[in-house]
Amino acid sequence: MFEQPPKPKASPEDGAVNRAKKKLGLVRSAARDAFFDHVDDPEAPAPWDTLVDGETGKYDRVKALFSILRDTVPDAAFRRLTFGHYEYRPEVLAIDPEQYEFEAKKLDGGGECSVYRLISKRSDRPSLVIKIDRTTQQNVDVLVERGKQIRSEYEEKREWYKDLPDLIPEEMQFIGQGPRGGRIALFTIQEYLGSAKEIHDLFQDYTPDSLAALAATDPEFRHTLTVFAHTTLERAAERDEMVDTLGKKNVAVVDRPEGSRLMLLDAHVVHHPTHPTYPGQAERIAEHLQFFREVIARLEALPEIPPSTFETERV
Repeated sequence: MFEQPPKPKASPEDGAVNRAKKKLGLVRSAARDAFFDHVDDPEAPAPWDTLVDGETGKYDRVKALFSILRDTVPDAAFRRLTFGHYEYRPEVLAIDPEQYEFEAKKLDGGGECSVYRLISKRSDRPSLVIKIDRTTQQNVDVLVERGKQIRSEYEEKREWYKDLPDLIPEEMQFIGQGPRGGRIALFTIQEYLGSAKEIHDLFQDYTPDSLAALAATDPEFRHTLTVFAHTTLERAAERDEMVDTLGKKNVAVVDRPEGSRLMLLDAHVVHHPTHPTYPGQAERIAEHLQFFREVIARLEALPEIPPSTFETERV
């Protein structure tokens, strides 16, 4: 048998080239985000505070610099200079324009994706949220693998909280041209659950006492909150892993027609309480875990709910 020749080792020059390409890709991504954010809200103040804040990460600092640059160039001149590459193109999005209208103003966004709304034109169908993954990859095979990863993460969290089937909204993924300049992207679609005023952050907008007061009059909410808190604490203690409670309004209390409902709006990121990835993360996670302990203590102090009443509420 013939032996396979050894693979050539990467030279220091190759490593330097790859690092340079990666940095250039991040700079391009930061510029693209900044330019499209200007389209979302051209009246937004220039992010000087972000630029000079010592705790701002490198990516956000570069993005802030491009945002300031974009705000100094008149719109007409910018379009001519960039040949319209940073204009929204909703017509390329793989949705039926007779049923949904793409709303260019961004609803939200984090490190993983940018979030927009698809407004339903039919009274019998809900509006949708469309999340555009922030990866800069244009290779379809890479995006397919990314989609499989996101779906796997979603199914994993559904299994964690299998006793709470309504905790995590249904979602689906697809690959297609995006409205941000027509680039190929990975999309996730969920039902639109409401405006910013109807979605409240569990940790920022409530205290353990206010949650207990809400749970005292809503058996379904009390059940969901109790199971979610217990499950999250147990998994953090036994497996050193927990869902993303740090993202803004990721663990949310949503105003629904049937009452307040606890929901996990992004079920992909996993944090490890004893293995933080950036300064201050471990402390914030510890605060949230302590919050859950205090919530459980308040809930356990409430009067018992008669089983018949609870079952009636759930039906």
